[in-house]
Amino acid sequence: MTVRPIVTLAAGLLGLVVAGNSCGNSDPIAQAPAAAGTTAAIPSTSTTVTATSVAARAVTIDLTAALPRLEPHQIASFPIVAPGDLLPTAYATPAPDNRIAILDDVTGVIRYIDGTTRMDITQYGTPIPKIGDQSFISGFIAVGPDDVLYVNEGTAGATSLAAYARKGDRYTEVARVANDAGNAPLMLGPAGVIANGVEAPLLAYVGTDGQPSGATLELDNLSTTAGAANTYSVDRAGTVWNVTYVLPTDSGLPPSDTCTLCAVGHLGPNGSVVLTTKSPTADGDLQTKLSVLTDQVASYDTRWDYIGVLNGQLLFDRLDQDSIDIGTADV
Repeated sequence: MTVRPIVTLAAGLLGLVVAGNSCGNSDPIAQAPAAAGTTAAIPSTSTTVTATSVAARAVTIDLTAALPRLEPHQIASFPIVAPGDLLPTAYATPAPDNRIAILDDVTGVIRYIDGTTRMDITQYGTPIPKIGDQSFISGFIAVGPDDVLYVNEGTAGATSLAAYARKGDRYTEVARVANDAGNAPLMLGPAGVIANGVEAPLLAYVGTDGQPSGATLELDNLSTTAGAANTYSVDRAGTVWNVTYVLPTDSGLPPSDTCTLCAVGHLGPNGSVVLTTKSPTADGDLQTKLSVLTDQVASYDTRWDYIGVLNGQLLFDRLDQDSIDIGTADV
């Protein structure tokens, strides 16, 4: 699934939320073996985590230190209209049956490509809000069971979660519920789309008729809870990391009682959790800081956005001026 910056017309850019989609030692979204020689290896710099108990691990992520650069191996690229200041013009997300879905938010066309061969499979028109519409994609798009698209959509006064199912050569809206989860990150859960830290689905998985399908995915529950002074409790299916961020004193951002550069947790492969946050660089651009939590912690700088798991690998996208690039990296 893919989550982009959540925006409202009243408040502008509020924050970045991202969520992944994997479970335990397997990824229910993509199960085919990975193609050889098409993945970038993450540099082998890591720090052993101090275990405070059997299930809890104490983690310190020092953003004042120089971090190795993570450069995923680019596996696909598609032309797009240059992104705007607030809203992306394209989205990518893992899809069932070892595929990647790419939505062009200017034309409304979604294409599926094979996750191994990277070849185009098919394309469909959608009524999903496009750039220039009064409603807009508000941070989250994912492909669930039966290739149903789940999209968080915003207007001037409200946010709702819509489901679109394929009928013939197009998608059509089949279900919609109000999103009362505020700015909480959304993700695919075991029985439907859930908000961070909430087990009950905001919208249960539906079939092509818009009715609850009873479909389930073998996904772990994940919660990322911000505490005082840039600390977090991250819980994936009972495995807990107590995370403390050390931030530069000159970050240029106002102080906060909780988080200054608020991090978001995502499901990673093989029981891991991927934490991402954005911090300003010397030239004012936002740089992604990505940390992979296992029994160790490894942190990186990257200009790519983490979007989920494919074939047991980290999956990324990157919006260039005229293209959306897709890349992978091994944990």
